[in-house]
Amino acid sequence: MPTQEKLKSGLDAESQFVIGESREAFAKLQSEYDTHYTATDPEQRFYLDSAIRHEWLLRRFHRVEAELWIHEAKQAEPGTGIQLGEAFDKTSPTFMRLHRRVAASEKTYKESMAAYRRLKKEEDEKEVEKPAPQPEQTKEKTQQLASFRTTPSLTAPLVPGTPAADRYNAWLADFRKENGMPIK
Repeated sequence: MPTQEKLKSGLDAESQFVIGESREAFAKLQSEYDTHYTATDPEQRFYLDSAIRHEWLLRRFHRVEAELWIHEAKQAEPGTGIQLGEAFDKTSPTFMRLHRRVAASEKTYKESMAAYRRLKKEEDEKEVEKPAPQPEQTKEKTQQLASFRTTPSLTAPLVPGTPAADRYNAWLADFRKENGMPIK
């Protein structure tokens, strides 16, 4: 299969991070995808970038959820033993909104990876469909092997007047007659 050049990602670490996130961690995530996957056209690159972005968002949303629990539990009445329940009750709309964002990012991630894999499969199938180059045919005449005996033609009678020719011609006439062939 011919080597195809990888297309560079359109995502950059500067535009993808917020406070508390690491540019290096985002760059590492990109590098992991680029090591494992090879985008050879802009459409494949788009779907890989989308998958990377949504994985990054999912990681962010999981941190947000943890921080929400901590923040709201601290706001709850201490010593009751039900701080998490109270936190959830007070912030249920916030958790529901976060859940919608997580679900949307998971869906987009899955769709992006499915589209990327479909494109790669189509690309691979096109490569398989190309006929392999055939070796150039030589036009040299193949030597005939001397060990094979050639059979005389049944349609060409032998020269009349010899005992072998007479026997052969008689046999040939009988053969043609039995098989419905014209007798010459």
